[in-house]
Amino acid sequence: MTEVVVAGTKADAASSTLKSAPSSSSTSTFFTRSRKPAPPLDDAAVAEGALVPRSSQDAGLVSGTDNAPVLDDGAESFARSQVNSFQNQLHVKIDWIAAIAAYGFGSAMHVHGQSTGLCTLSMWLAGNAFIMNSQYRGVYGPTSDAFRYESMASWIWMLASFQQFRQTKVLKYAGFSSWTGFGCVAYFSTRHLTNMVTMPAAA
Repeated sequence: MTEVVVAGTKADAASSTLKSAPSSSSTSTFFTRSRKPAPPLDDAAVAEGALVPRSSQDAGLVSGTDNAPVLDDGAESFARSQVNSFQNQLHVKIDWIAAIAAYGFGSAMHVHGQSTGLCTLSMWLAGNAFIMNSQYRGVYGPTSDAFRYESMASWIWMLASFQQFRQTKVLKYAGFSSWTGFGCVAYFSTRHLTNMVTMPAAA
């Protein structure tokens, strides 16, 4: 009987000890409640850029800051030079095509009796001007003088062909030549006037 009482006394003591010991959950709750909340951000400071997330600063994507990515001047000038080089090479090919067309129409009109000596000479002069201009572009690159020479050659081509078309009233070959020359005049004269405005005077 005594042993049972002692055991009961030990069990009661253990039970009271467990009840008096604080649990881990209550301890974590105590520390969690004891933390003070962070103060709210000032809207004026955020608007002025004083408080900016670090990740946004590192990425350089925050609007209104100095960390925004800027295109390098060297890369921009390199891209512009590549575009100018491509356009110059394209116009070299156009000059050769125009020269061959001027030689071809001049020879065809001469063979078919639709041309005079002055017209044939003018057509060959226009073809030579286009070839010389292609060589000029290969040495000096895209300049305003290159478009000036192309415009002059186109006007010589168109006027000579149109004069023969008025006399012969034949569409083949004088008519085709005059309309082709007119297309060259419209294109090269427009490019020349545009470059006079956009390109520097020293170019």
